Amino acid sequence: MLPNKTQCLVFLLAALSGGIMAVAPAQPAAPAEGTQAGASRPNVVLIVIDAFRVDRIFASNHGVPVMPFLSRFAADSLQFVDAMSPEAWTKPSMASIYTSLHADAHGVQSGAKYMLEPDEAPESADALPAAIPNIATFLKAAGYDTVGVQTNPNLQARFGFANGFNRYTFLKGSPGIFVTPEVLGEIQKAKAPFFLYVHYFDPHAPYLALPPYNEAFGGMPQPPPQEEALLLERQVDFCRDLDRFCLGLTDKHAFPPLSAQGNAYLRRCYDVECRLVDDQIRQLVEALAAQSENTLIVVTADHGEELWDHGELGHGKTAYGEVLHVPLLFHHPGRLPGKADSTPVGTIDILPTVAGFLGLPPDARWQGVNRLQAQAGLPAQVQFSQCRGAFPGFPRDFGVAKIGPDKLVLDRKKNTALLFDVVQDPGETKNLAEARPEKVAELRRLLEEHTARMKSVCQSLPHEVGALDDETKQAINALGYLAK
Repeated sequence: MLPNKTQCLVFLLAALSGGIMAVAPAQPAAPAEGTQAGASRPNVVLIVIDAFRVDRIFASNHGVPVMPFLSRFAADSLQFVDAMSPEAWTKPSMASIYTSLHADAHGVQSGAKYMLEPDEAPESADALPAAIPNIATFLKAAGYDTVGVQTNPNLQARFGFANGFNRYTFLKGSPGIFVTPEVLGEIQKAKAPFFLYVHYFDPHAPYLALPPYNEAFGGMPQPPPQEEALLLERQVDFCRDLDRFCLGLTDKHAFPPLSAQGNAYLRRCYDVECRLVDDQIRQLVEALAAQSENTLIVVTADHGEELWDHGELGHGKTAYGEVLHVPLLFHHPGRLPGKADSTPVGTIDILPTVAGFLGLPPDARWQGVNRLQAQAGLPAQVQFSQCRGAFPGFPRDFGVAKIGPDKLVLDRKKNTALLFDVVQDPGETKNLAEARPEKVAELRRLLEEHTARMKSVCQSLPHEVGALDDETKQAINALGYLAK
């Protein structure tokens, strides 16, 4: 059994005391005999980085690039720099990537979420219906060998996310150093053309600093002694308590706030995990290149992560840019240019764009569009998103509509609005709603019309649920998704 991130806390403690050697990088897989020779249709590889802030691609820490490989890869890719996730947490956002449907349309919203106490936790959660075509069923019908290797417990087969895959492996939140060897083995076995979906859990909480990556930016910040055990051994409990307090589900903290050094330690851990996953993607891309140059690689995230930008930690609770703004890269040497494209897009566009690249006809039910094809004559493009949480009665409900620089965040619970100019104010710190009521009214109307359309679509689609058995609950709980 591969270790999940919580088990890797033990790994980390032992390694810091000299008890464990650093894990050697995995070697690229040798080409499988006869799998790629003469293949005319490109392989397709979708790499999803969980809880990944787009700003980390080109960031540096103490003068050292956080993601040296991915920054070069992005420069050589068609990079959509204004890409938005349809939701602020994994399950609905990945369902949208799978189906090219907005989150309100597919309705896969509920899950097992960490701010619930045991007697409140659900026994079942929404599942992606087999009757709704997805990226794997689409490519399988086109003759692709479909393979998935993923790490998030909300995306297990019991929740419909294995539909259409010939092989679908769930690695229970394992760090990338254990995921990449599994992926390289699947590449060896895959028959051309293949579709490969890889979901790296790093840098999702709990935030760790596994060696040797913990030395990437110099020495780690040192939290006070009274915080060391909390950050290394009870970080999941700390994050859960913080979320419950921020959402108003409890009126007092179980743990005192972290010191400035403690906050700096977690931020550094986040960058360390980004560096780790950068190295894993490098190994994967090198292995793919060694096997075949005819591969379309798509890199994105299910959502971003807040690191106290607006006073909170994590995701699934706010609709700010650090949570909803995601990377979106399309890479194929020789067929796609290396350039930055400022077209407003969403991750629901991934499936139609892949289909267009392959010359396959789109499905009329898709709500995204092929971003490799000029969309002349269309009105100003509106990006929609939301943050509705993972269970009925979730205390927050935000709807998002964005045109160009203007972004509306509508608080449906309080009937209040935030309006940001994300060009002049990329950190979304200055609310312009009172100064520009006409823009608020315009975006609110567009958002309400969109929501009504999606509700109508949702009512026409099938719905399924998957059971949360004890094993699933334990896997989710170990990563901070259910209360103990």
